Amino acid sequence: MLSFFTPSHPRVTRMAAAFALVAGLAITTPPALAAEADPITIPSGVYELDLGHASIVWKIGHLGLSNYTARFNKFDATLNLDVENPANSTVNVVIDPRSVDTDYPYADQKDFTLPVTIDAVMNGFLEEHPFAGGVPAIGFSGTAMIQRSAWGMDWGLGNVGDMVEILIEAEFIQAQ
Repeated sequence: MLSFFTPSHPRVTRMAAAFALVAGLAITTPPALAAEADPITIPSGVYELDLGHASIVWKIGHLGLSNYTARFNKFDATLNLDVENPANSTVNVVIDPRSVDTDYPYADQKDFTLPVTIDAVMNGFLEEHPFAGGVPAIGFSGTAMIQRSAWGMDWGLGNVGDMVEILIEAEFIQAQ
């Protein structure tokens, strides 16, 4: 479900997503497009993730000393953009949890599905992307907080934080 709010920018919205971690992590959700935003002048349609301009990073507190960070290296996403009715737009993201890049051995993976709320901002769009053959492009930034113990990952609580911040940067170009 998509609901609109405008804390400081008209393109900010809250998205509900479902993370499913079995062989992969998947998110299907409407993108962050607020009705109050300037008109979007790129066409509706399917947009593919520009992997060279996308990242999914997470961080967690460690011993109260620092934030430990890591990233996922294998993921993909597709945006189905409906400019006339943004609430009908969807984003589908698939993340391979085995692609996590850390300097610490990854914990055992478990099967689970829990809802996650993502705060996202549409950063902008280009009618003609100058480096992608002149096709339309659109970009988003997003953050989410998950409580890792709710996902069954409770090892080291007290020393390793329970709240994990997920940072998402994504650019999409119109599919050809």
